[in-house]
Amino acid sequence: MLALRRRIQIAISVVKQGSKALGDMKLLLLFPLIPFIFLAGYFVIWLYGALWIYSVKNEVSVATPNDVQYTSLSIRTSHPENSVDLETDEQWQYYFLFHLFHLLWLCSFCIYFNFLTSAGATADWYFSRWDEKGNKIRGKGDDELPSSPILQSCKRTCRYHLGTIALCSLIIAIVQMIRIMVEYLEKQSKQSGNKIQKALFCVVRCCLKCLECCLDKVNKNALIWTAIYGNNFAVAACSSFQLLWSNMGRVAAIN
Repeated sequence: MLALRRRIQIAISVVKQGSKALGDMKLLLLFPLIPFIFLAGYFVIWLYGALWIYSVKNEVSVATPNDVQYTSLSIRTSHPENSVDLETDEQWQYYFLFHLFHLLWLCSFCIYFNFLTSAGATADWYFSRWDEKGNKIRGKGDDELPSSPILQSCKRTCRYHLGTIALCSLIIAIVQMIRIMVEYLEKQSKQSGNKIQKALFCVVRCCLKCLECCLDKVNKNALIWTAIYGNNFAVAACSSFQLLWSNMGRVAAIN
């Protein structure tokens, strides 16, 4: 605490500025409801499509068991040798993987869209001028806070940065999809009871979870950089990482 006292003071100042920003832009607390409502509506459509994909079956002829209880006398006397069974279509199961991947991608997209829009509005607030009474000057100038900073940030995000959000969410969705596949393979191999195999699966899942957390942190820092400077994902990720690496003490105190 004593060694990081200056960095802690900076962290306290950052928290104060964040509180002032929320005080001036109270809609920041309600804006996440908009992506959530969109995502909830999409999930209903996605679930409807998933049920259709899962319901695709193939008719397969199988031998009729001798102990089948027949309800009809005519069927009982004839006793057909083969009957029709329904099996899940494997090809459509692969289609379901693409369906699931699209859900993961869109969920991450909505989360990052909300994050970049909030970061853009906060950046507009932070870099705008104060008046003599300690309030932000609102207007259309470059150093003035817009009358609707959240709406302006949302428009700017939709016009310039959807590709950056799509790339960030794609990276996370790929890692999440790999995690789901690993967990599926682990459940399929639980019958073997191999202790070494279980330990290896545990290590792989732990590494994938750590990778997802690190990539999520890199993506969010890159989106903050994009919200301030407007750079693309590659430049923003490298620049933000370099900035954080050179200020590890301050970042740790703020976190």
